[in-house]
Amino acid sequence: MFSKIAGFCRLTFALLLSQTLWPQQSGITGSIRAHNSKQTTEPIIGAAVYWLVSSEGTISDLEGHFFLPLKIGEKKIVISYPGYKTDTIEVAGRNSIDVLLSLDNTLEEVVLTAKTESTVINSLHTLKVEKITRRELLKAACCNLSESFETNPTVDVSFSDAITGAKTLKLLGLDGVYTQILKENLPLIRGLGIRYALESIPGPWLQSILLSKGAGSVANGYESISGQINLDIKRPYNMENWYADIFGDTDGRIEANLIKRIIINEKLAGSILTHGTWKKWRRDMNKDGWTDNPAKSQWNLMNRWEYQSKKFGGQWGAWYYDEDRLSGQISYDKGTDQGPGMPYGIQNHIRRAELFSKTGWVHNKHQSTGLQLSASHYQQKSSFGQRNYEGIQNGFYANLISQLNKGEELLGTFEHVFKGGLSFVWDDYIEKFMIADKSGQRHVPGIFSEYCFNPNARISLIAGMRADYHNIYHFQASPRLHFKYAFNEKAVLRASAARGFREARVLAENPLLWITAKVIALDDQLFGLESAWNFGTNFTYKTEWYKKPITFSTDFYRTQFTHQVILDTYHSPDTLFVYDLDGESFSNFAQAQVEIEVINNLDLRLAGKLEQVKQQFKDEGLLYKPLTPFYTFLANAGWESADNHWLLNFTTQIKGPQVQNLPLSDENIWEKSPVYAIFNAQITYKWKEFEFYTGGENIGNYLMPDPIISGENPYLPSFNAGNTWGPIGGRMIYTGIRWRRL
Repeated sequence: MFSKIAGFCRLTFALLLSQTLWPQQSGITGSIRAHNSKQTTEPIIGAAVYWLVSSEGTISDLEGHFFLPLKIGEKKIVISYPGYKTDTIEVAGRNSIDVLLSLDNTLEEVVLTAKTESTVINSLHTLKVEKITRRELLKAACCNLSESFETNPTVDVSFSDAITGAKTLKLLGLDGVYTQILKENLPLIRGLGIRYALESIPGPWLQSILLSKGAGSVANGYESISGQINLDIKRPYNMENWYADIFGDTDGRIEANLIKRIIINEKLAGSILTHGTWKKWRRDMNKDGWTDNPAKSQWNLMNRWEYQSKKFGGQWGAWYYDEDRLSGQISYDKGTDQGPGMPYGIQNHIRRAELFSKTGWVHNKHQSTGLQLSASHYQQKSSFGQRNYEGIQNGFYANLISQLNKGEELLGTFEHVFKGGLSFVWDDYIEKFMIADKSGQRHVPGIFSEYCFNPNARISLIAGMRADYHNIYHFQASPRLHFKYAFNEKAVLRASAARGFREARVLAENPLLWITAKVIALDDQLFGLESAWNFGTNFTYKTEWYKKPITFSTDFYRTQFTHQVILDTYHSPDTLFVYDLDGESFSNFAQAQVEIEVINNLDLRLAGKLEQVKQQFKDEGLLYKPLTPFYTFLANAGWESADNHWLLNFTTQIKGPQVQNLPLSDENIWEKSPVYAIFNAQITYKWKEFEFYTGGENIGNYLMPDPIISGENPYLPSFNAGNTWGPIGGRMIYTGIRWRRL
């Protein structure tokens, strides 16, 4: 293992060194903080940073950081923020500065405080979009995307089964296949790779995550049904010059990241992002003879470039990902024969490569055009006992968008905004599973238009329509409507209605088909199209409680399927049935959340949600979908010391009962799981350019009893590893170090 780590480090260092030796023109990076009325220091968001002579500049971000490209002949920069003294700083010969602003005593009657929100909801947007900032992501280990929602009450992430290590997220009570996952508005996780992709995106690469419930804009495609997760990768002009970290836990996992920014000049910049994961230890906490979490190795490399000018801008990049997994019974050795009387093993090798591009032209104040392009290759080769799966997906995506602004400009948005464009999706699938061979090409040209009406600061309306032609499922329409009404600056009501559709890849999306010895009954007819209507409303209210900010929000959503693929585990103990929906399928979702600063620097988040998900099964009728909690409660408390050196975070989740994934009894009664609680905590210490953190997950060491049914007979139909309603691994303690050089 250590030889691989050393090789990875040598390769990464060589790549980074080759970039740093290029001729470069640096800029000025820095951070801006200020004393507030309580004499503690906090980041300043939106401070103006500009050159003294030319007045060209930028503003500080949500963490108080900024980057200002060099300007020939300039030696001094100006930093200003309302209510604070303006500073003029000599920067000749320097490439980074840290600034501490002081209150302007001439404005004694004005008391200003600046506090970075960890989750931001912009009241001006028509859609409710939660921006999960870097500050929120650092409250937990956040080694990859699947671990980025531990403090978020909306998204649930769990293992899809007890032995493959594949993770799935749930939004509005629905499986993650119905959530559109984007990388800066480019489709990222879709098709064959959806079951393992959550762990392919390193958390330290993320600057923020944009989360929205329900269907999003028609400009982003047709596959959004329950919501959108848009990942904002660190951008060259708004990131550290160097970043490095290393992480280790008691499960035997080691992770490392190394990131370098490359500034060529004030218009062109790039970055190299590298990641490695190593886990050789196969742990069996519950002593059932099976690996709790797979052994794996993962390599991740991204190179991206960004160009900025007044009329033209663009981003271009390449991403490569490679992962090996080994799981199954502890007694299984990689590469050995499998069959009755022999140990059961799982081997999984995944490769993914992508080229991506985003370019935009600003014609004038009222017109702009953008072009998004992506080409990707995904390959998976797996064995599950005596069953083998191979999948290859080659994909291409193109999206041309044009925007026209008309009318008066209000709060940065025009009264009338027209958006339209053309899209094209092409996929070539090759899938082999046992004797099944599901191959073929898909091409979906589409056209879309969207109109946004902003008559005043209170009302906003977005009406959109997509028309796509699928070469298998023919014409599909996707209407979408979003409405916002602001009662005042504190209270905002939103509503939405939309239709989305997607093609289900049944073999790749259902690990239960891989890891069972049951007979698999697939309908002979072509199936795979899933479509649904989503209706939702939410209300957000921001006020103060004893002079402390408080935010209250509620969400209500219903998703009604018109077509859906059903995996029926209820009907028979010996057979898995897969068929098209014949009847009703829906999800009802309600959530209430409150966030409050209890005392200085102590934030509290309380949230509760109810989920009702039902499907029509052929012989059993309308029943609850297995493994969806009826209710969930989350509490998160975060404290930060006045000097910003210490950060403490504690999270607890209480999961309500779930219908277990078991065949119905003779009395047609389903079994429910018990209520349980999970506790996570983390402590962080900041010292100069370093952050030291340690924490624990599942501190109470709660373990689901018997996660694998008939584990001693994995080659018989009675074997069941798909009833994972709770944790299958026990307490995990972790520690890590982060280093940043601005």
